[in-house]
Amino acid sequence: MSLDLSALIKNPITPPPANYEPEPLKAPLPKAEPYPVEALGDILGKAAIALNETIKAPLTLCCQSVLASSSLAAQSHYDVTLAAR
Repeated sequence: MSLDLSALIKNPITPPPANYEPEPLKAPLPKAEPYPVEALGDILGKAAIALNETIKAPLTLCCQSVLASSSLAAQSHYDVTLAAR
């Protein structure tokens, strides 16, 4: 429903009609794609699924936690070298 702005300018005290719905400030977000658990591989993927089933946290959060902990565990064993320019 559109609101008659000229009437509001002439008499700004007039409340909007009872059936007036304000427009949302942002567009609705599309539904997110499922997290690609299979991309974590056999060991990390199963660990993320086990976390999800055990503690009932969202699967995406479990996958991110598994990635963070595995990167922290591997960090001290590997040195990253940048390619020469």
